[in-house]
Amino acid sequence: MREDHAVAQKPRTLTPYASPAHLFGAELRLRRGERSLDALAGLLRGEGYATDRGYLSLVEAGARLPTDRRLAEFCDRVLGAEDALLRLWEFADANRMAARQVSRETRQAVVDLATNAISPVLAGDMVLVPYLTPAGTVEYMKLSRRAFLNSGMAVVAAAGALAPDEVDRLTRALDEPRRADEEVAGYFRRLLAEHKAKDFLVHPGDRLGVVVTQVGVLDRLSRQARRPAASSLRGVQAEYAEYAGWLHQGVGNPRTARYWTDQASAWAQEAGDWQLVTFTSIRRGNIACLFDQPREAINILAAVPEVPWQVPPGLGSLAAEYRATAHSAAGEELYCLAQLEEAERLLTVRDQSGADTIYWVQRRGPESLTFARAESYRNLGRPDLLQNSIRWYEDCCLPATPDKARRLVSLAVTYAVIGEPTMACERAQAAVDHFDLLSYNGRRRLYQLTDELLEPWATERPVAELRERVNAARRSVTS
Repeated sequence: MREDHAVAQKPRTLTPYASPAHLFGAELRLRRGERSLDALAGLLRGEGYATDRGYLSLVEAGARLPTDRRLAEFCDRVLGAEDALLRLWEFADANRMAARQVSRETRQAVVDLATNAISPVLAGDMVLVPYLTPAGTVEYMKLSRRAFLNSGMAVVAAAGALAPDEVDRLTRALDEPRRADEEVAGYFRRLLAEHKAKDFLVHPGDRLGVVVTQVGVLDRLSRQARRPAASSLRGVQAEYAEYAGWLHQGVGNPRTARYWTDQASAWAQEAGDWQLVTFTSIRRGNIACLFDQPREAINILAAVPEVPWQVPPGLGSLAAEYRATAHSAAGEELYCLAQLEEAERLLTVRDQSGADTIYWVQRRGPESLTFARAESYRNLGRPDLLQNSIRWYEDCCLPATPDKARRLVSLAVTYAVIGEPTMACERAQAAVDHFDLLSYNGRRRLYQLTDELLEPWATERPVAELRERVNAARRSVTS
């Protein structure tokens, strides 16, 4: 036996935050699981795509990005990745193609600048970032292309999230990490808030690459900055990692969602942010419940109140809400109803305490509990309870909110459960108008509505029309 086969090689450490190509490679490694590279190459050859373990190893390490989209498509197929790899490949390929268009963009930048276009424009290796002066005129600040892209400023530059002196301060920190201070950490928090403001307006898959890249930028800054800035930067890095987990959940990837949530927990502990540590535990429970593991969710969430630090009421209410949903999925009605009452009690004192610091917890309102109640009643098979609260539920679902499509699907499912197929179809048709913005779980619930819940009324015209439209949308996603 040859020596190189006698001793198993240590798997190469991957850095998914280094670049879009690295993110694609890391996802391929994760999806491959226990299969060897030779086995994966064999599966691909069986699909008519010729490759070998050496090339696949370079792809997983981020050293090579396939020029042919078919590799991503075939890997999605043989690994059951449901287009996750193709989405990441498209993001990485777009990044690669953009780098090849610098000269063309530079020529266009001259035109844009001459016409005072209020958007960031490229000029060689520099980016001209627009901002408004107190007099109302447009000025441009020069920023290095690398600093602009790495900081994620493309998301917020046109919105004016940072003032010119703040952009300059952030640029210096990116060039010399030891100069980073706690204000730089604050800037990154504001950039993250801009990302979160796009939730339910932009599909989560379209933001994954940028967010994971910023995790890598913050990792470098936190390692090289001086204290106390290093601890603050590590805390912000934890927030970005938790958000990456949220985005992966939105595209239907529970394993990667758990990975980033676990990373967020570790970095939050390092930074001493115990509220975020608690929140990541709640998020792990939520992920388990969403992907059909209610018993695991109950065990995780039951441990939240037992931590050796104080849990503020908002976080406690969120944990009770998710625990109620998990108990309902497990068919445990008494435990479910008790947790719903506890969630409501804690929510009423959250604002008075002012102790909660987590972004999502601060923004969570009574309508969140309304959704939890409706979902729990559906899981428990209690249409009588749903019937009594349907109009109250409608009031929460119909306003023009960013997540209206998700709310409409939930409302449609509720109408189907209480035996009102016409209203169910009407609300679902409105949700399909925004099908591209529905997350993986939103689409899965819509498919359940048409495939199962509306089956008793399959011959009725509204149901048939809805099924035809949903199936067409489903084919557009999988084609």
